[in-house]
Amino acid sequence: MCLKYEKQFPKPETTYKKSRNYSSRNGVPIGQIVYHYTTSNNTDGVISWLCNPRAQVSAHYVIDRSGNLYQLVKDADRAWHAYGNNVDSIGIEVCAEGEDVMTEPQNETLKALSLHLLSEYPTIDRVTGHRFLYKDNYTDCPGNIFGRRDIDALRVWISQHILPDFKRVRLPQ
Repeated sequence: MCLKYEKQFPKPETTYKKSRNYSSRNGVPIGQIVYHYTTSNNTDGVISWLCNPRAQVSAHYVIDRSGNLYQLVKDADRAWHAYGNNVDSIGIEVCAEGEDVMTEPQNETLKALSLHLLSEYPTIDRVTGHRFLYKDNYTDCPGNIFGRRDIDALRVWISQHILPDFKRVRLPQ
């Protein structure tokens, strides 16, 4: 029996570009969504890299500056985006470089995709940014996409866009 959240959110319009950089989840349920930024606004280049077997990295989704959504790896598979956290996570890359914040179309797509994933997979109870998965913050990802690089900016975004519909989501620590 497949459990789903009582309120369903539709998946945003999606273009599929298949990456070969993935593996099996081996039955592990999806427990978290991890936000990233790409360090580049060149969507074609980002997708090309995430689909290149030499890169040995991937993500489930990429959102370009216009809010267009691309899926590279099926939700049921493990993308390679957050070392040590791939088996139970969905990785979402937001095209941004340097000090970029999300555009309004990116913000809307990220919100819509996150709400869809949370309604589709009731096992997800954590939404976070890449750097906040690790104690040493070895990466600055997701950069400034939420307005600032700190965890409080991400917490505010989640509180405004996710928590009104999904109280079960834990804020990043």
